[in-house]
Amino acid sequence: MNNRDPFQIVRDDVLRSYLAEALEHAGDHDRRVLLVFLADWCEDCHEVVQLMQQEPAWDVLSEGYEVLYVNVGRFDRHRELIAEHEVDRIATLVVLAPDGARVGRRTLEPITGEQRGLTSADLAAWLERPAPPPGR
Repeated sequence: MNNRDPFQIVRDDVLRSYLAEALEHAGDHDRRVLLVFLADWCEDCHEVVQLMQQEPAWDVLSEGYEVLYVNVGRFDRHRELIAEHEVDRIATLVVLAPDGARVGRRTLEPITGEQRGLTSADLAAWLERPAPPPGR
């Protein structure tokens, strides 16, 4: 699992390099890649990161995923990757097979405030069987 700071800002070429490494490692170890599109100003994104670090989501992630955080800033960073995975809101999770094919995508907002309700168990269940959003 990628253990770098989720809100770290990196250049596009560095992120692409991280992604290539994650896909290669996933292929070598029968895992998937989870792209987590987020931003440091987004409360929901901070909640998602916390949920990912709790059981049972942590177990699912550590056993079956390479995690790569994509800090989109104010949607002014990593525009090509945002467009490629049709990300229009954050926090969005995209699951890739080792060959780079998108297996699933889910936007987890809003989860703070009155809409709170997503649990680590909910996240773990989706990660075990990721699916594309309805109508896609």
